[in-house]
Amino acid sequence: EAGTVVISDVAQRLVTRRFYTTPLGRPKLKGLDQPIAVHRVDGPLDEDQSSSVAFDGPLVGRDHELEQLLSAWSDTKRGIGRTAVISGEPGVGKSRLLATLKGELEGQSCRWLELRCSPLGVNTAFGAVADMVRDALGISRGEARSEQERKIGAALPAAQSRLVAGLLGIETDDLPAPEMFRHDLMEALHTWLVSLA
Repeated sequence: EAGTVVISDVAQRLVTRRFYTTPLGRPKLKGLDQPIAVHRVDGPLDEDQSSSVAFDGPLVGRDHELEQLLSAWSDTKRGIGRTAVISGEPGVGKSRLLATLKGELEGQSCRWLELRCSPLGVNTAFGAVADMVRDALGISRGEARSEQERKIGAALPAAQSRLVAGLLGIETDDLPAPEMFRHDLMEALHTWLVSLA
């Protein structure tokens, strides 16, 4: 079918944490002597699924950075606002450091909201924010529109719900002009995040 991406069984195992796939069996393919197992790529996984990385073994060489993050958390619990920026080249251990921090905070009274940038969303304004909102509200991309709207409505007042539904691509009718939408959305998200604190 035109526009369909089909990958081998080996490739499917490599992308299984990033994309939904559907097995298509073992068809006879042009140019190959033997049939091979193939899979159709259906789309990217929700961020909460694709970002779940299993880390085995201890964190190595990042004790100082972990202590800085735990110190910032301690300040935050005392009412002193803190911001931490974790940046670096791919593979240096940013995700591992955060996974360890999250583990250290388990059982404490806190709400973990996570935003991740992805090269897949480079042209999608607010993509990471939309994924964070979906995760926080328990919304899956595959859910029925009515269920997504119900979850948004349960968490936010009607005017804000409409804006967040617009952010998630659920509501598109009668949204404000882009500049006003961006302003109103930021206000709605701010109000929502403050209500979570």
